[in-house]
Amino acid sequence: VSVTSMVECRILAIDLRGHGDTITSNEKDLSAKTMAGDVAAVLQKLYDVDPPPIILIGHSMGGAIAVHTACSNSVPSLIGLAVIDVVEGTAIDALNSMQSFLRSRPTHFKSLEHAIEWCVRSAQDASELNMHKYTWRINLGQTEEHWRGWFTGLSNEFLNCQVPKMLLLAGIDRLDKDLTVGQMQGKFQMQVLPQCGHAVHEDVPEKVAEVVATFLVRHKFTEPAANFERCKQHGKIGMLSGKQR
Repeated sequence: VSVTSMVECRILAIDLRGHGDTITSNEKDLSAKTMAGDVAAVLQKLYDVDPPPIILIGHSMGGAIAVHTACSNSVPSLIGLAVIDVVEGTAIDALNSMQSFLRSRPTHFKSLEHAIEWCVRSAQDASELNMHKYTWRINLGQTEEHWRGWFTGLSNEFLNCQVPKMLLLAGIDRLDKDLTVGQMQGKFQMQVLPQCGHAVHEDVPEKVAEVVATFLVRHKFTEPAANFERCKQHGKIGMLSGKQR
């Protein structure tokens, strides 16, 4: 089950700098302002003066960039915002151990299969990686100056975005004070999918697709597909709390 099988929409996945095949003049500039500008520039290039209605969706740091992009007023056709498992307080706390985590990672992998296995198993032993072939896309440790900028002030920026918005979390304990108050005031829709890890969209992709599709239909951003209700019954979603008014 995918979002496109449940509602009428087009999905655009942006290859952000430092992530995939995109090459930029400054690979270390992962500042929130720069990456938000990248998103706006891609949309401008694609649609020029006649952009369609756009909903920004992002996970973790990508969710933070979606918020920064939305608040920059650089996407004039923006109608919605959805953020997956990123909260200012917990994200900033996690940065304290980021360098330690990066140092613990293998620096190379002798095959793509070994890299995938490490990601799945979180294996820390790099002693067998002799024929170095696969490396990390960039040296993330050298971008540390930008990390806090991704998340500092994120909760208030999210709450102040003047479009319907949704926060999808893997656990209710991730909420910070500002978001808790905002959720109680009905400033955004919150959805919790329990028994998931941080990569919610990888652990339960069908449920995430259902949540996003329901959000789009509820706000009349799009029309449901013929099999929308049947797809919704494919898997029951978790707890819904704090519907946006």
